[in-house]
This record gives sequence, C-alpha cells and structure tokens, in this order.
Amino acid sequence: MVSFAIQDKQSFAVSTKQNTILQYTFQLDDSNQITHQHTTTYDQLAHRTPIRTMALSSNDALLLTGSAESVKLWNSESSLSLIQTIPTRYILCSAFLPKNNYFVLGDKEGYLGLYDIKTAALVHEL
Repeated sequence: MVSFAIQDKQSFAVSTKQNTILQYTFQLDDSNQITHQHTTTYDQLAHRTPIRTMALSSNDALLLTGSAESVKLWNSESSLSLIQTIPTRYILCSAFLPKNNYFVLGDKEGYLGLYDIKTAALVHEL
C-alpha cells in the first residue's frame, strides 16, 4: 500500500512498500505540461511495518506517518527529525485538524481517535 500527502501547491510526498518516503516537486509549464523532479528520499523511518497513512499539517511543519503498530510525528522542516512515537492500533488514515492542535486517526476496526498534538494523548474516540 502506498500513501501520499500534498505538501504545498508544488510538492508532494509518497510512501513506498519499503518504508521510505519520496518527495517530489512539480510544475506546470507554458504548454500545460506537468514536469516533476524527485528531490529527496527518506529511508529509515523507524516503522516496523509498512506506512499506511501520511498527513501534513496545514503549515507543512509536521508530518504524521502511521502503520500497524504506531504513529510517528516528524518535524518536516528539519529533514524529518522524529518528534514523538505514539503506540496505536492498525492505522489506515489520518488528518490534521484546522490550526494544527489536533489530529484524527482512523483504524482498521473502524474507530476514529482524536489526539492532542502537544500531549500526544487520545482526547476522544468514536
């Protein structure tokens, strides 16, 4: 399974089966053709199982990656330095909420969890 996250209007990140993240930039030229360039590869992301979801905060400062055993918060402004690891269920989807104070995780069993970014605590579960 591959997941991706749009970083800004001209770049995006893609996870691979090998637990790497590839970052690309793209542009629309004068003839409306899209050109892209592979800019960065992040290899050792510390997940023991494949990354199933990625999300970027609205200010592009934080990247969240999720897998079968955990969610990891990364500082995406400093070559993906790890901020925190949060043990979780088998995560399949994720999103940051407006103002980047909370994020939501969806797991394989159908539960949604709301987490506080500062404390990494589960605030509410549906």
